[in-house]
Amino acid sequence: GLAMSLKKEVRMEQFVPMMNDLLKDSSRWVRMSALQQLGYFIAAHEDGKKVPEGLLTQYVEIIEQSKANPDAADISYHCAYTFAAVTSTMGADRWETLQAPFSSLCRDMGSLCRDTQLKTRKSMAASMHIVAQTLGCELTEQEVLPQFEALLQDAAAEVRQAALQNVANIVRVATNPAAQRRVLKLLQGAMGKAETWRLRQLVASQLGAVCDALGSVPGLGAEPEPGGGADGARGSPIAAEVKVDMSTQAKDLTWSVVVPL
Repeated sequence: GLAMSLKKEVRMEQFVPMMNDLLKDSSRWVRMSALQQLGYFIAAHEDGKKVPEGLLTQYVEIIEQSKANPDAADISYHCAYTFAAVTSTMGADRWETLQAPFSSLCRDMGSLCRDTQLKTRKSMAASMHIVAQTLGCELTEQEVLPQFEALLQDAAAEVRQAALQNVANIVRVATNPAAQRRVLKLLQGAMGKAETWRLRQLVASQLGAVCDALGSVPGLGAEPEPGGGADGARGSPIAAEVKVDMSTQAKDLTWSVVVPL
């Protein structure tokens, strides 16, 4: 916060030496606090080219180290909370450095998206679309969708809810029709885990934005599915599931979206 109060041109000149000193402080508690703030500090640069390599390396390392250190559990949460901002600052060109803590698909619990802490996974779910927007279509399909799928199927309703709120934004980035069908199947599958009417209402609230996202992609209607126009047909199985929902709120919201389509 203090760094952001200064002009962008001078803030790093003033604060990089200070952050380096805090990360090396003799007090363990000071070092821990500095590590928690490291992601926020990197994002404050606003230009990835100006981020010292050592700070980014340390950011990635502390994510890995926090897995083996129960006392560093809060650091993992802060890293998840700032991961999208750090990715946006560094840009797609530096994704190779940030990829391991994001995905680490070879290990069951080796990534932020599969962290044991609910609040860490929830933070990642809520900011997935920012990562996708930074990486672009191809990397989103390769890197983001597998993790997004895991978050939509998470055991915790809070995590699934956070992910569901950004389905339309993911669809806008994943412009490949096959990838979009994959996202829509994930959304439809999320209905099976929607134990409460609130989650089903959330799915219903996404239908309009999802159809708008599908309609904004050039040539998407070139392969219409049986039963209607391309956009409406892609959303109709999900709408049908919500419409049979027993909650009045979910049904009313679904009809308000489906009728204009």
